[in-house]
Amino acid sequence: MHELADELPRRLVAVDSELELEFERRVVESSTLAFRIAYGVLRRREDAEDVAQDAFAKAYRSFRQLRDRDRFRAWLVRMTWRLALDRQRSDRRRATRETIHATKAPTMTTTDHVIEHERAQRLWEAIDACRKSCASSSSSPELKNTI
Repeated sequence: MHELADELPRRLVAVDSELELEFERRVVESSTLAFRIAYGVLRRREDAEDVAQDAFAKAYRSFRQLRDRDRFRAWLVRMTWRLALDRQRSDRRRATRETIHATKAPTMTTTDHVIEHERAQRLWEAIDACRKSCASSSSSPELKNTI
């Protein structure tokens, strides 16, 4: 019984090393594939490299659960494609937020403030003139009180 217990860790290590060797072999076979897929979506080298690296890291973490290891290449392509699309959407959302934030609060120059003040002053002068002309032409005392 103790012999089986002593042998179990060696068997597990052997299985893990076999999995790692198989993963390494598959990565070598498809080393540029993930980059090409990501570059096709993103069109920026740095982002494509990041996405490819993320895809390989995710593939390494999940390789043990992959049922059909002969489908590794298709699995890697799909994973890379999805990660690249996610990155593209994220970049678009960030750019939209930054654009909205930058255009939300337009800065007024001193000249703009002066023009705005002069416009308001002319508007109030026109309102006062209208009140005076309406008050003098009106004969109703109730209307005069409201103006």
